[in-house]
Amino acid sequence: MFYEREPSAQQRAIIEEPRLDIPLKVVAGAGTGKTFVLAHRFVWLVVNEKVGGPERILTLTFTDNATGEMRMRIKRLLRLNGCETAGDLWIHTFHSFAARLISECSYQAGRSPDLQLLTEIRQTVELESLLDGILAGDFSQIQVLQPPRLAQLGFDQPQQLRDLLRSLIQRAKRYGLSPEQFRDQALGASQRFWGAMLSPEEAWAIGDDRLIPAQVQSRLRAALADPAISQAPVDEARVTADLRKLYYQNLTQKAPRADAAEIFAHHQHIEEAIIKAAAAAYGLYQQRLAEADAIDFDDQIMTAVRLLEDERLGLAARYRGRFDYILVDEFQDTSPAQMQMLQALAHATELSVSRNGQTRQVPSFSRLMVVGDQKQSIYGWRNARPENLDKLLPFYGGDTVGGTAIFRPLTH
Repeated sequence: MFYEREPSAQQRAIIEEPRLDIPLKVVAGAGTGKTFVLAHRFVWLVVNEKVGGPERILTLTFTDNATGEMRMRIKRLLRLNGCETAGDLWIHTFHSFAARLISECSYQAGRSPDLQLLTEIRQTVELESLLDGILAGDFSQIQVLQPPRLAQLGFDQPQQLRDLLRSLIQRAKRYGLSPEQFRDQALGASQRFWGAMLSPEEAWAIGDDRLIPAQVQSRLRAALADPAISQAPVDEARVTADLRKLYYQNLTQKAPRADAAEIFAHHQHIEEAIIKAAAAAYGLYQQRLAEADAIDFDDQIMTAVRLLEDERLGLAARYRGRFDYILVDEFQDTSPAQMQMLQALAHATELSVSRNGQTRQVPSFSRLMVVGDQKQSIYGWRNARPENLDKLLPFYGGDTVGGTAIFRPLTH
């Protein structure tokens, strides 16, 4: 095979790994040649006839620039190695792949083949217009707390509440949740939090029924550390961080409070009211999009996931049959919904993983290589989850399958 340059021993071992029945988890920092490895792995699979052709490999990246660079590089390498492409290469961002899937399957899914993708500006205008109407009381089905109640927690300007509602809606979409799923899961997480805070297992009364700050701090920390709360699907503990920050400060003042339970119940009511309002606003926004035969940027991934997970359509099996191998770059930047989409597309398997003489069974995927570095995640504002790299492929240094290493670090 023709290489652009002589690869390092580390790079060559990854590029030329012959086993396709195990995944490759490549941890690569900046300047380690990960794009070089991805492009050459693609071409090596084609040249050595490990796949049915270039169009049988799905390559996913995160930016249009990265996609364009990867496409040109791979096409050039294929030509240099005497390979012709019989069809269009499946080299896409997660969003452009989702758009292509939706377009191909719109008829089967009962969706319009002419779905309009809202520009970011129009998406902002549509959502802001809806939120303005909600705050003005134009929608009787959406109850927003009265300004005096919100002002108690620092929300004395309409823009502050609008920003919080928008944040909740966007987070729900990036987790691939419908309005109903968001409402139920966020309320569940809220109730778990406040249930922990109001638990009768410890007596709140100290001496003259006053609450001392140390107890409040301890209970707040314990409730927020509960995995059922901190790892809630909608990240509810972070979604309402602004609210929590305010009452945390109030409750940890030096002066003890005698009415802690009453204060907690009041805050729970406010938090749940905001969640319900956000869920209702989200549902109304989606209804407007459907009436206009439109989707927004986040809907692309969510719609693709819904289609792939619909067993009646059988699309997941069809697309898994279309691809012999999947390559993913910058995996640390995946959102929960993007990870769901990849899991639906990848070939599931179970592996016997060995390390230090110990063997464990691990659900995993074959014909897959992901490249990432948790230290380089740049899309936290879009709900990127660097920990997805370990959740998808929970393999680490020393892990092998039949003597073949799964975890591959790329260094300078």
